[in-house]
Amino acid sequence: MADQPLFKNLKRAQIPGVFSDYVPDDATPDFLRFNLIYGFNGTGKSTLSRIFRCLSSDKDADLPDGGSFQMELTDSSILGSSTENASVSEKISVFNDDFVEANFRWKMGDASPVVFFGAQSTSLSLTVERVEQYREVARTRKEAAAEQQKQTQEKLTLFKRNVGRQVAEALNLGRSYTGTNVATDYASGLSGTTELSSETYLAKKKIANQVEQQATLKKVMLEHKNLEEVFSNASEICKFSLAVSTLKDVAEHMLMVPWIEQGFKYHTDKHLNTCLFCGSELTQTRLASLEASIDERLERQETCLQTADENTAAARSSMERLQLSVPSPAELSADLQAVFQTQSSHLEANIDDLKGYLDLTLSRLGEKRTSPHRALVAFSDKERSAITQLLEETDKQIALINVLIENHNEQADKFSTTKKLAADDVKGHLLIRERTEYTQLSDAAAAADAELERRETLYVRSAEAVESLRAKLRNHGAAAEAINPLVAAYLGHNQLELRTAELGYQIIRAGMPLTQPPSEGEKTAFALCYFLVKLREQDRKISDSIIVLDDPVSSLDTRSVGHALSLIQANTETASQVFILTHHLHFMNEVKKWLRPKYKRQPPEAGFFFIETLQDPTTGHRRSRLRKLPKLLRSADSEYLYLVSIVLEYLDSDPRHDFQFLYLLPNAMRKVLELFLEFKLPKMNFTDKMSHEIVTGSGLSNAELSALTRLVHLESHSDDLSRLIEWSTPTIEEIERSAVALMLLIEKLDPDHYARLNK
Repeated sequence: MADQPLFKNLKRAQIPGVFSDYVPDDATPDFLRFNLIYGFNGTGKSTLSRIFRCLSSDKDADLPDGGSFQMELTDSSILGSSTENASVSEKISVFNDDFVEANFRWKMGDASPVVFFGAQSTSLSLTVERVEQYREVARTRKEAAAEQQKQTQEKLTLFKRNVGRQVAEALNLGRSYTGTNVATDYASGLSGTTELSSETYLAKKKIANQVEQQATLKKVMLEHKNLEEVFSNASEICKFSLAVSTLKDVAEHMLMVPWIEQGFKYHTDKHLNTCLFCGSELTQTRLASLEASIDERLERQETCLQTADENTAAARSSMERLQLSVPSPAELSADLQAVFQTQSSHLEANIDDLKGYLDLTLSRLGEKRTSPHRALVAFSDKERSAITQLLEETDKQIALINVLIENHNEQADKFSTTKKLAADDVKGHLLIRERTEYTQLSDAAAAADAELERRETLYVRSAEAVESLRAKLRNHGAAAEAINPLVAAYLGHNQLELRTAELGYQIIRAGMPLTQPPSEGEKTAFALCYFLVKLREQDRKISDSIIVLDDPVSSLDTRSVGHALSLIQANTETASQVFILTHHLHFMNEVKKWLRPKYKRQPPEAGFFFIETLQDPTTGHRRSRLRKLPKLLRSADSEYLYLVSIVLEYLDSDPRHDFQFLYLLPNAMRKVLELFLEFKLPKMNFTDKMSHEIVTGSGLSNAELSALTRLVHLESHSDDLSRLIEWSTPTIEEIERSAVALMLLIEKLDPDHYARLNK
């Protein structure tokens, strides 16, 4: 230990705050082996401990940005924020807020709080907690994805069921076509399938649902092949004229030619010599002239007319038979019925029109027979054009109808195949009609499936990560058996102990797990005891260690401070160097008692330091510097003794009116009086104490007792705002009288105590 360099002083510090421009001066003492550093809150104790921690091997303390420092060692070497010395760093152990934050963590469980010790355990516990939170988030997201997947699948299933029902109802399939079949058909791609028109769909549906095979049909045929000749011949006959030129009187009456011809034939056949009409004699000359006038072509014309009549009548009959031979649309396959209906209707209309023209032809031939010698026009040009067009259209319509009949017959011959193809078309139509929605629902379901799979994978990974981290956490941390005895020594009782939990440790009080976190003082106890356990576990001797303790008795009551100090003393007595920083006045006094023998040695092994903070009146900036602990604080072990020393120092000063703490005296004297009387006359109010017989019988005058009473009454109230602009009410003379009266009262009531105060 003698050869090991120790810390000598803080050579320089440029850290934002009270150490923003720190340089030691002639009044700055050097550090010794044992160092007690006292300072009020906000004077820089935490910053000073953080400087030491920055030099340790932990290096988990961060100075503010731009902060730097240098520490001088006893061998004149320099360590700082930019200079490292591993041989020194590994010997430094610092207990402060940074250590507690890095090594000590509470977690509220379902039943009782759990504590984690150690940087690794603390870090792992935080990681476990974060990963557990992520796992719960992953679980929630997985459940949400599962619900979304369920909803999309339900929508898709319902859609497939409805489409399957449509197909089944359209094709009378019952339950043999379901949503599963729908998915299979959609998966096939429906190649070559198209959406049908409404009429085609109904026709296909009818074929698909046809139970029995339809009969084949005969083609329609127009038996009379020469309709054009019928009309042409009739037209030619009608316009033919017989020339009768032998009888001028007959030539003027051509309409009488048929009558003359019949009369001539009748008279000659009957051998009549007299005209039955006029009664005149029929001479041989007249008969000869009549016979000559009747041309033999008349007979041939009659023959032609007769033939034309017969042909026209035959043509009309042929048209009627054609009309009757056309099957009804219902006899054809359903998918052909609509087209057949249209074509057969057109053919029916054309036949009716042609029959009308044939009737007209017969009428014109009759007229020609009546007037054989007169040329007639059977048809106008318009009528002739219409007849020609009708004949052409009729031929085309017959051809189209026969094609439809051929298709029907082919389907009838292949009934099963046709029915299946029709069913496929119907099914394809229904599926294609709904394909867009199916694709949307199917894509949504696939996306939901993928999202669920992804969320399940993330959840499984997070759960595995949690379990892996928890397994690691179970294998880290200080043993409860090592910490519990130290906690008992620190607190002065064994009612509080650690018990190993699945993760971390449970706090047990009087055999029962805590349901709420322990007090701040108890937390400090566990943290410091873990620090001491860790100190022992490290691969170095305590005698080689430099130990820094910043506020190791936070929130402890006065009784527990003694136990805590005993534990600290036992574990640091042999250390190379010890720094104890505190703002706790009672703890400071207890440490002084421990270190005072070391302080008085020559050369001294212990130093008492005070962090003095001054405020620059110009800039308002506060600056801290290290000083020796003020004499009064070094010698006084309590606030009471310190305040008494101030009063005594005042009474010894000359002149008293220049005493530096003059205007602090009234409040200090009030506290001394209250503390002294509380010790002498406990559980009484101040008025009763001042009127008690031991006070009134002390020998003090009424004026002296009144001065003390006035002191307490005035200084126990601070609601008089006049003090903001003027001095305290007591005058200098009153302060002096009160000080003299106070010490006189103490001397009268407890001479031995008074004597010890004046040593």
